[in-house]
Amino acid sequence: MRLIQGISAGGEFSGSIILLVEHAPPNQRGLYGSIANFGAMIGALLGAGMGWLLTAFLPADVTYDWGWRVPFLTSIVIGALGLWIRLGIPDTPTYTSLKDNGTLERHPLRAALRRHGREMMLTAGLNWVVSAGYYVVFVWFVTDMTSVLGLPYHLALGIGTIGLLFGLIATPAFGYLSDRIGGRQMLAVGSVATAVFAIPLLMIASTGTVVAVTVVQLGLALLIAIFLGTLPAVFVSFYRAEMRCTALSLGYNMALALFGGTAPLVATLLIKLTGWPSAPGLYLAATALACLALIRFVPKPEPEVL
Repeated sequence: MRLIQGISAGGEFSGSIILLVEHAPPNQRGLYGSIANFGAMIGALLGAGMGWLLTAFLPADVTYDWGWRVPFLTSIVIGALGLWIRLGIPDTPTYTSLKDNGTLERHPLRAALRRHGREMMLTAGLNWVVSAGYYVVFVWFVTDMTSVLGLPYHLALGIGTIGLLFGLIATPAFGYLSDRIGGRQMLAVGSVATAVFAIPLLMIASTGTVVAVTVVQLGLALLIAIFLGTLPAVFVSFYRAEMRCTALSLGYNMALALFGGTAPLVATLLIKLTGWPSAPGLYLAATALACLALIRFVPKPEPEVL
């Protein structure tokens, strides 16, 4: 069931990015694209907030016995609402035009692999920084607060929830800013800032105080929000409309599976190998430098989304 859930969410998410960007006015594609990650973070925020409430108000034995089922039961309502919305969403003008003209690609997977292999690899490479960063900042760091820094679990979840809320607000702000100064420039700023500040921030967190950990969570969330707000519109601009959804989904989810799902494991392994609690900052810095190196392959200016 967990695998089915992941496949469903992964396939829909890249489609939602395209839906938003193709509906966007030409000078607001960054802002519209960022709404996809904004919405995804609302879901993560609800999940983290629910976990925070459960662990804060239910005894540990009750939480482990039946309390953990409560979030899954409440998600039925959200799932039904999502299905209702999904069934009522109209196709984008771009897709409708392709369909009316009979120019839809009959074999999009084969065509995407043949014509957009370079762009898919570029998507995966750029998505490395945000895939790994998101899971290090919002998944691993919460566990690290408890297992390494010794904070109570409910407190760690609370700080993580605050970080998610901060990142959620910052994401569309950076999407808007990318429309003003350009996607390439925003990615450069985010890459340099992450490479410079990721390690010092985690060194501050290693002091273990609640104030320090909260400030670090907010700082890391701000860094990741730069990429969350900027990359969706950049990704959409890479692909021809008739195979955009297939090609973007392959490149995007390739990175998410390889680098996002393994990020907490890599972070934990780095600490074990080095004995240094701030070692995961090296990984974040490396992904940021990789993104910085790949920016030169992003079209300048970003091509029109047709």
